[in-house]
Amino acid sequence: MRLQVIILVAIACSVAHAAASLQSSYEYAISMDEKGNYFMYWTTNDTTQMIDIAISVKTTGWVGFGFSPYTGRMPGSDTVIGWVSNGKAYLQDRFATSHSTPALDTSQDYTLISGEETNGKTILKFKRKYNTGDSKDLPIEAGTSRLIWSYHDTDPVSSDSFTKHQIQGSRSVNIFNTIPQADKPPLPNDVVSFNITNSNVLVPTKDTVYWCSSFKLPVINDTAHIIK
Repeated sequence: MRLQVIILVAIACSVAHAAASLQSSYEYAISMDEKGNYFMYWTTNDTTQMIDIAISVKTTGWVGFGFSPYTGRMPGSDTVIGWVSNGKAYLQDRFATSHSTPALDTSQDYTLISGEETNGKTILKFKRKYNTGDSKDLPIEAGTSRLIWSYHDTDPVSSDSFTKHQIQGSRSVNIFNTIPQADKPPLPNDVVSFNITNSNVLVPTKDTVYWCSSFKLPVINDTAHIIK
């Protein structure tokens, strides 16, 4: 039992160290999903017009990341798919025209920096220009970017044969005007958190729906500030 505890503590420490290392190496960070299984880190350089990106995903299979044209969907998106196999990292610049495996781009404009699998996570680091000049790539511009992400728990069958993603999603992110991690103040110890959710709502698969509800907030007998 003592040996098991020591091993678990060692694994937990190494996972925390990897996350802390990424946060200190990049200017911005965000969780792409609610469970915290997919993290994106990035730094922009207006002088070189380059963006450096790292993704850390709780899987040992392939991972996908991309820019979507305002819709948060695959068609028209500029994507990369990457994985690590036998210690070697792979990254492919692709583009999607439908809800199927994105086609391989003849112009590979994403540069792989490094990749590794550690403690059940795949970490890929890569970079690209804001505007690659490739018609299959979407330029990264000021304002809100629609990012898409996905992953699977196994590596591709081959470099051009992928099993459909098991988990996928999208997120709106302001690439250039997000508060840097180093500038975010720590939350005070007396912060009270609560969730506001609509239960048992059937969301249509095609139409956009705005579902409005009223909620009673907790009673706080003092001055309070909503911070998120």
